[in-house]
Order: sequence, then structure tokens, then C-alpha cells
Amino acid sequence: MSHDEQTARLILDALGLTGAELSPLGLGLSSSAWRVSPSQQDVSGRDLALRIALDSADPASTYRSEHLIMARLAAVGASSPTPVRGSWDLEGWPGPPFSLTTLVAGVPMPSPIGDPIDSGRIVQIADFLRALHALPVVGFGPVVPVPGPEEGDQALRGMATDRLAGLRTWMDGAPLWPFDNSRLEEHPALRDRAELRQSVAEIGARIEAANGEGAACLVHSDVHEENILDDRGRLSFIDFGEAFIGAIDWEFATLAYFVGWPAADQIMGAYCRPAEAASRVAALAVSFGLYRWWQDRQRGVDDELHDEAFIRSALDRVPVR
Repeated sequence: MSHDEQTARLILDALGLTGAELSPLGLGLSSSAWRVSPSQQDVSGRDLALRIALDSADPASTYRSEHLIMARLAAVGASSPTPVRGSWDLEGWPGPPFSLTTLVAGVPMPSPIGDPIDSGRIVQIADFLRALHALPVVGFGPVVPVPGPEEGDQALRGMATDRLAGLRTWMDGAPLWPFDNSRLEEHPALRDRAELRQSVAEIGARIEAANGEGAACLVHSDVHEENILDDRGRLSFIDFGEAFIGAIDWEFATLAYFVGWPAADQIMGAYCRPAEAASRVAALAVSFGLYRWWQDRQRGVDDELHDEAFIRSALDRVPVR
């Protein structure tokens, strides 16, 4: 029995789920995930998903905030996991942060980059984003991991009071040009790409302006094939660890990076985003693309072709003034 499984068993024992079947679902950057199949004696009888923080002392776990978001989504009938229990429910819990939710059916949707998404799935993605964006919110940035101060308050609260501070809190110290003090000359992928660096620099003001325009809402910001589970054409959406309250166009900028512009355009069409939002989406996509390129370099991920092509395609979509 591995140490991770030992930890998972300890969690199940603490939750009164001793005897449940346990099988690994996967290993991410910050969590291990397990499928929990309760015994027949359990009232629920449903399979559950257990995520455990890899760093036992991780103070920045997003699980509690994610539970708040999922509870709000469940209340409006969105297709996403329903929260069950969390480490914060066990007073004096000495182990790592964990999250227990219902397990939604399906397998990760095939990568849409280079392949079309059928209209039925496009509509489901747009409908989910519409439900997410309609959740009541106040403030900006990552969601405060406790309910509102007033009993019955359903609004999700951000950790910051303005959009810029919200973005910086969301990034947690990672560079997000032009919204912080990072310099294009210091970006590891732009040092030897003077022409591209100049093209990006020329639209810096427009990127900043795009963040201040459009409605503010809860943005998932991590909608890609691994977080879209497909059960014979019925889609469910998972992993709200990167969610934050900010300009709505961040959603479609991040979406374009993950699924490609053709699919993103289809989803924006089904969502009925106004035409004037397109340039804001493209401008913010440049900023997000730079961050992802920096992140890939930090992690030693060789995705140079995609990262550079995405930046250039976003720049091509920003109208010349």
C-alpha cells in the first residue's frame, strides 16, 4: 500500500467510509485523485471523488472555495460535481487538505485543437459558462473560502476590491504582463524574439483597457479537455481551482488557448458574445498566452510551437488602429 493510499484510507476512516473501495483516478500538479466506491451498507451508494493535496502543509488549497462554487452551481442545475465533505469539516484534522465530491460520469473530451467540436457539445459548453457567469458575485480575484457574512448570502466574494488587484491575487506572484511589474525583455521566450516582443509591446495599453471593460463575473479560466468529462455526448465540468472573479472576456481568452480559436469562436457564437468583445478577448489572450509560455519554460514543458503560434494568432485578431 502506497503512502498516498494510506492517507486516503485514513481520510475515509475519519469520514465513516471504512470499507469503501478505493482506486486511483490520476495525479495532478497539486493533488492526487481517487475514486471512492462506498460499500452497500452506505446510505448514498454513489461513487465519490477524493482529492488530496500533495503538500500536506499547503495553506493555499483551493478546495474550500471550490466547494462553495460547486454548491452554487448545483443549486442552478449545472453539470458539475456536488460537494460532500472537506478537511475543514473535521475539527483538528492533522492530515493534508482534501476534498470529497460526487463523481461525475465520463472521460476527458478529446482535444479539440485541430478537430471540430460537434454542435451539441458546443451548446453544452456555452450553457455551462452562461450558468457559471450568472452566479452572484462581489469583489474580484479568487473566491474567499467561507460563505458570506450574512445568513443566506449566496454571493461569492472575491479576495480583492478591484479588478487589477484581483488579477494579481489570482496569479499569486506569477508574471502577468502588463498587469504587474514584469518586463517583456525579461520574458524567457521573448529575449531572442525582438520582432514579436515589439508587436506585443505595442498593444500593452489595449490589453490593460480590455481588463477594465465588460461585465465582471466568476471565470473558470481552465476549461480544457481534461476538465470537460464526456459521457456519451453529455458533458460535465470539473476543477474550479483556477476560478476567479474578473472580466468576463478572460474566460474566452483562456478558452482559446486551451481549445483553439475555431472552437472558441464556435462557443462564443453559441454563448452570443457581442462582436465588440472579440478584440478584448484577443488582447487578453496575448497576456494569458505570455503567462502560459513563461509557465511552460518554468516547468520544462516543450510546447514552444503552440505557445508562439497562439501569441501570433491573438495579435492578428487585435484590430489595427
